[in-house]
Amino acid sequence: MEARHTQAVVRWRNEPEIARWFLTKHVFTAEGHLRWLEQAQQSGTDFNWVIEGPDGAPLGTIGLYDVDWQAGRAEIGRILVGEMSARGLGHARQAVEAILSAARDAGLREVHLVVKDENIGASKLYRSVGFTVSGHEDGSTLMAHDLN
Repeated sequence: MEARHTQAVVRWRNEPEIARWFLTKHVFTAEGHLRWLEQAQQSGTDFNWVIEGPDGAPLGTIGLYDVDWQAGRAEIGRILVGEMSARGLGHARQAVEAILSAARDAGLREVHLVVKDENIGASKLYRSVGFTVSGHEDGSTLMAHDLN
């Protein structure tokens, strides 16, 4: 993810149909996004990508963050396909599979995530790529994927 993606990311994250699935509930601004992106890029523990279509057009986002290199764990999230015309075509699945592979290649042993209980589509996707339920908390399901 780069600064040039800011307009698209802000538009997607503020779209009510997308925003309702995220735990963060504030309105996104370009300035706030750029500050966050700079911090993330400098952290060494927060990695974010833009999902692109075959033509290179930005379609969505995905992230791997809170990376604990010593424990070999990280959280996967910030997953969205923002462009309406691209939803339901498998882009999120391909992005999740790519992140799992990259995490494994980087030496991580486990990734985890939090998904709202009512987000049936996302839960189904995560189960289909090997995540299992590890707990429940405040209307959300905790899931983990063993990369070994």
